[in-house]
Amino acid sequence: MKINSMCFYLFLFCSLIYSQPKGDFHPQFSPDGKQILFYSYSSGNSEVYVMNVDGSGRKNITDHPSRDSNPAWLPTGDKIVFTSGRDGDNEIFVMNLDGSNIKQLTNNNIEDRYSSVSADGKMITFGSRRDGGDWEICTMNVDGTNQVQLTKNDVEDFHPRFSFDGEKISFNSVRSGTNSVYYFDVNGKNLRKVSDEIDPAGTPRFFINDEKMLFNSQVTGDYDIYMSDLYGNELTNLTKSAGNDFSVDVSPDGKHIVFMSDRNGSFQIFKAKIDGSDLQLLSN
Repeated sequence: MKINSMCFYLFLFCSLIYSQPKGDFHPQFSPDGKQILFYSYSSGNSEVYVMNVDGSGRKNITDHPSRDSNPAWLPTGDKIVFTSGRDGDNEIFVMNLDGSNIKQLTNNNIEDRYSSVSADGKMITFGSRRDGGDWEICTMNVDGTNQVQLTKNDVEDFHPRFSFDGEKISFNSVRSGTNSVYYFDVNGKNLRKVSDEIDPAGTPRFFINDEKMLFNSQVTGDYDIYMSDLYGNELTNLTKSAGNDFSVDVSPDGKHIVFMSDRNGSFQIFKAKIDGSDLQLLSN
């Protein structure tokens, strides 16, 4: 049954931030494709984890009493950025993959989260509420300097991700009245919406050639993972699940996807081939 898309998506978005739902969330392949980064409430607190691409070797790498979430790889594969509440509100930090050498990149009294690092490792894009309450898209240098706000709206813009060539940023926005997929140049110019035909849709990710987009969409009922070109054409449902599938990422070789799904009751991480076949449950 199709549900009110904007209400559901914003409810999910807020619940992941402010509550403690069970499950594993927002998986990302490592730059070499051998590991998966994610966050989980499995310990009773939100922590950042890493595991092997087959689901083995699961390890808590933050292990802190504050909430740690929304991790992203640096292209070297030995560092990550992540969101943490250890400063009193949600800020963005960087650390080594083993949990050492933690440095704070944002420092204010508002929330910053949902980071993505450019392929050359020089820039970070992230979501911020520094404009008075609504989520906006920002960028900064990888050391936290030169923070720039790219969007300024009375609606939510969130979940930014760099394209593979580092020249564009994809993101969610409800500026059209429903959750939709947009992208623009890294300076915030040349805004484009993928298509009205895929709405409601969200958590977009450029495919490795930057000529296609991966995202979740509710066009057929529950949220599934889809792929299309940058105009919404050649739309293909990759998961076709009875549950809700979100937060897709693609392996560096373009052969596999990982995503989170509530098809078994709570959110878990799954891996599949790029056509949706050979589905594997990675969460334990």
